[in-house]
Amino acid sequence: GDVVGNLTLNASNNWSASLSGLPVNKAGKAINYTVQEITVANYTTKINNNGAYNWTVNNTHVPALTNVSVVKVWSDVDDQDGVRPVSVTVMLFADGVNVRNATLNESNKWKFVFTGLDKFADGKLINYTVKESEVANYTGEISGENGSFVINNTHVPALTNVSVVKVW
Repeated sequence: GDVVGNLTLNASNNWSASLSGLPVNKAGKAINYTVQEITVANYTTKINNNGAYNWTVNNTHVPALTNVSVVKVWSDVDDQDGVRPVSVTVMLFADGVNVRNATLNESNKWKFVFTGLDKFADGKLINYTVKESEVANYTGEISGENGSFVINNTHVPALTNVSVVKVW
């Protein structure tokens, strides 16, 4: 239970070090050496004795995850002109790099959630954005922010003129 030494493990010593010259016995009894690590924030620690006081300290970090949702909205007077496609492809970008795609359609109610996405890369928050493949006859607008997006596609229905002439 007494601290008999401290070690600092880091990349320069390949995360390995030893204490030497430690007594085997104290007052005629064998000394039982143990190892403890000062708590490392955001990590869980498991220490294993591999025999003959050969210790392994394993630190595990579970990366933070996030989800990104996207909802498709149609502003086309309930597909009055019959030009709405049966599906659209939405691309998810992480810091500008396409990482996943999803197909939105009526069967998934024009909604999708990209799940299990890393929240950070190299210690920095990942900026997620979405883009949509081009939709003919529609103008698209994306709103929202890093986690929840709405894609609104607008189609102005075709209009016509009707002339009436009164004859007597």
